[in-house]
Amino acid sequence: MADHNPDRSTKDDLSPAYWHRHRCLIAGGTHGFGLILAKTLSRYGATVMLVGRSADGVRNAIALCEAEARTATDSTQQIHGLAADLNQPGEGERVAAHCLQKLGGCDSFFFCIGQSSRSAILSLPPKEIRSSIEANLMTAVEVTQAVAHPVCRARGHLVFISSLAGKFVTPAMGNYAIGKSS
Repeated sequence: MADHNPDRSTKDDLSPAYWHRHRCLIAGGTHGFGLILAKTLSRYGATVMLVGRSADGVRNAIALCEAEARTATDSTQQIHGLAADLNQPGEGERVAAHCLQKLGGCDSFFFCIGQSSRSAILSLPPKEIRSSIEANLMTAVEVTQAVAHPVCRARGHLVFISSLAGKFVTPAMGNYAIGKSS
């Protein structure tokens, strides 16, 4: 096996065995790509902390992840969840603290949150554009700052799920593209 550079991801990171007992925080883990990721990591034996805006959404996602985890070989694995609106100031710090307390650390963080609207950017009030930037960029900044040091100490991963809208802007998606390209 080639020397492993701890500063770079490798194909070994894609192996299910790599994620076994890996402590993962997934913001936006209750729907869409975040939920698919959470279910996959659960199946690989990771310990997962899901974050979503609604308590019902978090409970449903935990149930789906637990069903996936039953196929994993490690019966001590745990799936946790927390309802939080990361668009609210201070919530990123609360989420990170909760994750660190419940999981005993954080090896990797995945940011799978995005809020979109469909209208021509030139007709949007600046207040709505500001709100979109807060939701799509500043939420990532706050929670990442809160969890970055533990993840870096663990030599883990900080992963931000973007969108093609950040590269290929369509006429009605300019507001969303601003946040996703940041």
